[in-house]
Amino acid sequence: MTRFTIAFDDSGGTEQLFKWNGELIPGSHPVCVLAGAYVSDEAVDAFEDRWMALRTEIGRTLGTTAPPPIHLRLMWGRSLPKKYRKGPNPYIGADFDDVQAWVSEAWSIIEYFVRQRLAGWEIQFERREDYADRGTRYFQHPVHGAEMRYLQRRSQKMYRGYHRLTTSPLLALYTRALLGVNELALAHSAHTSFRVLVDSFADSHGIDELETVESMKSIASLERIAEVSRVADSDDVALMQAADVVAYSMFRVQMERVGAIAEDVALKRILGRRRNGLTISSANLSHRARRRYGDIGRVALSLHYALARAHVASKDPEFAEMALVTVSEFVRRQRCSDGVGVSVLTETAKAEIRCRVPHMAKTPDIAGAP
Repeated sequence: MTRFTIAFDDSGGTEQLFKWNGELIPGSHPVCVLAGAYVSDEAVDAFEDRWMALRTEIGRTLGTTAPPPIHLRLMWGRSLPKKYRKGPNPYIGADFDDVQAWVSEAWSIIEYFVRQRLAGWEIQFERREDYADRGTRYFQHPVHGAEMRYLQRRSQKMYRGYHRLTTSPLLALYTRALLGVNELALAHSAHTSFRVLVDSFADSHGIDELETVESMKSIASLERIAEVSRVADSDDVALMQAADVVAYSMFRVQMERVGAIAEDVALKRILGRRRNGLTISSANLSHRARRRYGDIGRVALSLHYALARAHVASKDPEFAEMALVTVSEFVRRQRCSDGVGVSVLTETAKAEIRCRVPHMAKTPDIAGAP
């Protein structure tokens, strides 16, 4: 049995995509990137040793009391954050020649294990504007307005969480990535599986929730994803930092391609051919996933709903049971729909809406609410 461990990190315009009325939120960056770095269990110790050696060298050069984590957002760019985790950014004032050498070495470590077919990376990205048509069609569907007002009427705070999870750009990318990882394992050998590491910081985007991978395993029958575990601190996990290096690097590449930033000559010199991506298999994973799952967008929408429903259930379990259909029922309804305007409400909830139509008209318009 061959097992790989994979960690994911995001970069770019990861904020929720739409306001309540379906208006696209531009976001701080026009591109959203999700990257995963993985390594075979037989090479984990060697990978971590080489990564720690690089961190130790960095700490020695910077004069820090402990080896700093390798996070490119702390190291690369004209405007670096002054603070990191309530302390000073250890890379402030670092010589850029040193930074380039450290980033180049980080990529060399990753590439070394890839050449041995013991590691690789997975990249997914999309422009935020490209989500606009799909999302707008849903939000403008007549089914959506009444049902979302019904949920918001129950609790605005609960609905804000529901809305964040239904409009996270990362979940669509994460769906494609997890499907790709499952197909990668199948293509690699008959006895290959993946363990997914989840960051200790659970943000509002959904990819740092244990339930995300567990839900995806159930929805899409990801038999080659064996387990999911949370790390105590990403600053102590080499693979989490390697995912950061890949994600941030590819984010810069995509930002340049869409004309959002000027050519990053220094980074392009470091990346060279690495931008083309490396993997333990030469199979066309995207094609394999599409052939197996058909419309991956529908699978992603099911994941959005599964997490959003779980959020509601965590706040108001009785309401979730009474008002929201099960994930399996949502999947069934999707198969019978035109892809937009899929009702999420039970017949009991729909009957309640019909009784409240006069009152619903008086519900304050929360268009634009987060």
